[in-house]
Amino acid sequence: MRHSRFLICLLAVLMITPTLMACSDSGGSETTADTASAVDTTVEETEEVDPFADFDYEGRDFRIWTSINAAAVSLGNSNYMIQGPDELTGDAAPDAAYERNLKVQELLNVNFQYEQLDNKYDQVKETVRKFVMAGDNVYELIINDMYGTASLTLENMFYNVLDGEYFDFSQPWWYEDFMSDVAINSNYQFMLGGDYFLDILRCSHCLFYNKSLYENIYGDSDALYDIVLAGDWTLAKMNEIMEESYMDLNGNGERDIDDQFGYVSFEIWGSMIPFLISSDPNYIDRDDRGYPYITMNNEQSILLLDELYDLYVEGQGSWVANGLTEELAVTTFTSGRSMFVGYQRLGSLENTTVREMEDGLGVVPYPKLSDKQEWYITSTHDTCEIGLIPMTIVPDDLDYISAVVEVLCRETYKSVLPVYYESSLKMKYTRDDTSAQMIDIVHDNIGNSFAMAYNPSVNEIFLSGTFCTDNIAANKKDFASAYTRREKAAIQKLEKIIEDFESKQN
Repeated sequence: MRHSRFLICLLAVLMITPTLMACSDSGGSETTADTASAVDTTVEETEEVDPFADFDYEGRDFRIWTSINAAAVSLGNSNYMIQGPDELTGDAAPDAAYERNLKVQELLNVNFQYEQLDNKYDQVKETVRKFVMAGDNVYELIINDMYGTASLTLENMFYNVLDGEYFDFSQPWWYEDFMSDVAINSNYQFMLGGDYFLDILRCSHCLFYNKSLYENIYGDSDALYDIVLAGDWTLAKMNEIMEESYMDLNGNGERDIDDQFGYVSFEIWGSMIPFLISSDPNYIDRDDRGYPYITMNNEQSILLLDELYDLYVEGQGSWVANGLTEELAVTTFTSGRSMFVGYQRLGSLENTTVREMEDGLGVVPYPKLSDKQEWYITSTHDTCEIGLIPMTIVPDDLDYISAVVEVLCRETYKSVLPVYYESSLKMKYTRDDTSAQMIDIVHDNIGNSFAMAYNPSVNEIFLSGTFCTDNIAANKKDFASAYTRREKAAIQKLEKIIEDFESKQN
């Protein structure tokens, strides 16, 4: 993901502009009409021609089946940036989406039509399958949960987006690595990830930390930022901070919800996801045909389980309970009784409870497994909403769809992301400049998405089974046994998935 490049260029332009104005002023009245004309001509000659300027679809409908289901209390739903409002609201980000839609409709002469679907993550798969199997040409684009649709990409229900004439996935408004990673074969890609599909960004996990509490303990509220930027932010370091943050506030000699903690979250499995992804135990590799094979039986996985056991089981600094509600976990954090709160995402910065927090609020990426890991990795939640082109459309319409979605992503990158990413996330909802830099790290390093998308399809070997169900939730720490129990079935399932997929492509 490469949005930082755009923002750097934007800042460069803003820095250069005053200099250009000063040079113009120094000439005073000696600036001639001919000189001005020459400048204008230069601008006109160097201005990039829009490759879609001559496209005209004669008012054709572009039908989008869009999700309105809220996957998490703290996150809400992202359709307000997809469909956008029906009119200008005075709120910058939705208004930018509204104006983007108008611009794209006018440029391509199309008419957006939306139908909303309010399905939970575990309902999406059967709803979409039933629709595609019916064969009705009703929608050009489906936007819904990766969790519910990933397995459907194996059933020949969507078009390979690499066949779309006007898609240019090398452009910065596309998440090219993400799209390749979530494909069963990197040469056949079915899930669209780009700036128009803003839920991918809003679902990116990050850790919120209480800067006031950090300052009380360590003397410098920004010292954690220095640790992150130095590349020293690891699970072991987080465990150390958590332990040093715990206090028995009520003095009863027992750990309970009224104490002060280093980390609080409302469930074990969900809160573990971003740690598993950020620790990068090398889940898969790909063969020369582009197909994945499992490679996670290694020392990194053993170390990862050790660190997670310290965090969830042995350490007194964390309070993670399946009976704890998300609201109570967030309130515990915002009231100053926890250093970190888990299971939050970039979009959670829009949460009113978080925005109104009186203590200082900091944002950091999830930690690396160790300092041997090259850099931080961000998980985007498995309920993030991606794009799909259903096989119900006639093949000749694929180019039409690719043109419209390409321009939607481009215009989101140019006009909506600068408003949402800069004004909303960085300035409106965070309290300091370095938090904005942390958001860049979170935003630019989404990875390990294959493990997120296909964990249920391969005997839950990547995430929930091996680490959570077989170990942490059972108060165990035995990676080798848990992996061995699941390995044979996982390999067989993956081989069968690949075999079935290949048969459908021939």
